[in-house]
Amino acid sequence: MTATSRQSAGIRWVSMLLFAFVCALWGLNFVAAKVSLRFADPLFLAAVRMTATGVVLLALARMSTGRWLCRRGLGPALLAFGLFNCFGLQALMYAAQTHVSAGLGGIILYTYPVITAVGARFLL
Repeated sequence: MTATSRQSAGIRWVSMLLFAFVCALWGLNFVAAKVSLRFADPLFLAAVRMTATGVVLLALARMSTGRWLCRRGLGPALLAFGLFNCFGLQALMYAAQTHVSAGLGGIILYTYPVITAVGARFLL
């Protein structure tokens, strides 16, 4: 085995470990949501999650030195998009978690892009 092939095998091994780590973190999101729902309302959890994310993103945006590539007048549209696509999705996910298992919730939520693509093929 050459040095290049050993290095390539090492990179593949590290990549697989990192992929497994990310999958575990993503999956634990639903377990944490299921546990949190014992103590709080689904809409409250979604609001807390989106508020915390928004604060972090605004702080990162303030620290960035680059120019924003957003046209004037798009603020209301972006706010509506964030409200419905981000907050709405999280609120519905937390509400659904009260009725289904964490595993099923994760499968349904993360397969919806595939379901959307298949549905678009037949409905559009």
